[in-house]
Amino acid sequence: MASIFQKNNMLWMRYYDKRHGYTIPVALKLKDTRENRRKANEIKRQFEAELINGKNLRQTNNRTVIKFSDGVKLYISTRRLVEETIVSYNYAKDLLISAAGDLRVNEYNEEDYLKLVEYLTKKNLVQNSQSIIMRNLNAFFNFFLKKKWIEENIIIRIPVEEKPVKIIKEKELEQLLEYIKSKNIKAYGLIKFMAITGIRRGTALKLDWENIKLNEKIIDMPNQKGKRNFIYPISKNLEELIKEIDVHKKGRVFNYTKDGLKFWYKYQEGLWNEKRYGLHNLRKTFITGLIDKNYSLYDVAALADHRDIETTRKYYTRLNADRLRMQLDNDDKMFSKSSRNGHKPKAIREKKIGNRAIFAENK
Repeated sequence: MASIFQKNNMLWMRYYDKRHGYTIPVALKLKDTRENRRKANEIKRQFEAELINGKNLRQTNNRTVIKFSDGVKLYISTRRLVEETIVSYNYAKDLLISAAGDLRVNEYNEEDYLKLVEYLTKKNLVQNSQSIIMRNLNAFFNFFLKKKWIEENIIIRIPVEEKPVKIIKEKELEQLLEYIKSKNIKAYGLIKFMAITGIRRGTALKLDWENIKLNEKIIDMPNQKGKRNFIYPISKNLEELIKEIDVHKKGRVFNYTKDGLKFWYKYQEGLWNEKRYGLHNLRKTFITGLIDKNYSLYDVAALADHRDIETTRKYYTRLNADRLRMQLDNDDKMFSKSSRNGHKPKAIREKKIGNRAIFAENK
């Protein structure tokens, strides 16, 4: 039912929780010596007896609540997560440990949260980065709360800062694609593929040739955020590109790692002597183009692989608001031209010519 093991010269006990379906580690706070091994085995026997009687070691001895790092491992192990999400979770975990230490989950308090906020500020992390970090930490502590290891969640979430949608100008995208094509045909294939499909970077890197079904004119596209696929239609332009980059017809379509995509900035610097756009701007440019061409909300959601239509709706609304604001600004100039120039409208007087009345401006 339970077992003793050694970690960093300290003794631990682990047991399998049948109710939740996973193994839980417990720190015994004993150095790994022969005498302490005997003590550990006594604790193990006592714990197994209490477990049989329906008791739980966590309920009888609060000191056994696991450390934060172990709690995060447990949280991650209970979920089906993609690699990118696990990296993000571990980054948030490491930041809290750096700021306040790897304490037992019930030992953190508001002061530790303030230490974290100060630490993130010193690292000059932008608001949206801090928002993701706090969101992840908040999820951990909600998990601990459900386990009744803590009495309150000390993590306060930071709102996401809404930023203007930045798109790549059509001429600049054409210039960049031509420049990349002259330097690296494989890189060109990836970037153009992302530009004309709007798919995410992670999705492009997971794409296999077997996902592409030219006869059916569809791609069984893998979603980077979850273990599911979605159907993407193959247009004429996309079909031409696929045939152009088709080399192996098996394995990955684009043999790049995430670190290998740094060429995106290198080629921008080579062309413009500066980094103007991130890779995600290709996706934003694509979605904006769909909206500008009056694609329906649901068609945009399908092509952008937005599982929640609200994601598309927010994006749609923001873009329409930007466009309407610009339109109102232009109309405002037109409607208030005379008043802005400091001129008063000229008075109109009636003038008769024969039996006809005409109107003329007073001079």
